[in-house]
Amino acid sequence: MSNMSICGCCGRTTDKVFPFCPWCGNSKVASDSKNDREVLAQNLADKKHAEQFEHMEEIGRQIDELERELSVLVLSAEMAK
Repeated sequence: MSNMSICGCCGRTTDKVFPFCPWCGNSKVASDSKNDREVLAQNLADKKHAEQFEHMEEIGRQIDELERELSVLVLSAEMAK
């Protein structure tokens, strides 16, 4: 594992010889200092939070669409009576 480093952007492990992450293309964090690890951990936490927020927004949009479809179905059922 000593020849591996962690990308500061996507968090994936890559070979230290690559100056850029082959997964996301960003420059890698190759330092092992405690401060750099803390920054990396915060960046990954921020990215996870943003992804969760986007997922929640998508769920909200899907719920809104389902509510509209349900309203149409209820209206159609009432008109068929």
